[in-house]
Amino acid sequence: MSHDLKSLAHQIEEFQPGIIEKHERYNTLTLCYLHKLLKFDGFCNESKSVMNFLLGISRSAQSTITNLDSERIKKQTEALDALETAHKMKPEDADFLYHLSLEYAE
Repeated sequence: MSHDLKSLAHQIEEFQPGIIEKHERYNTLTLCYLHKLLKFDGFCNESKSVMNFLLGISRSAQSTITNLDSERIKKQTEALDALETAHKMKPEDADFLYHLSLEYAE
């Protein structure tokens, strides 16, 4: 099951824009990566980095669906903070770096 979810997540990440709505994409990715969180439940730092990663993805998705500029900026800032924390905790994780880079590009 773990390998299937990871494969699914990678396939979704490779979708061209417009294939699925952005918030649906991030919700699906969050569910796929949730397994990663559960797998590392016994490792405190590992769990914290994954939780920050998932929080960052979630906040990023939330920032795209808000109508208020102030709320969008707040969610983007929260996303960057969470993704930066995750990356600092586990700099070798390519997924963390990829999503951090995407958020900076937005």
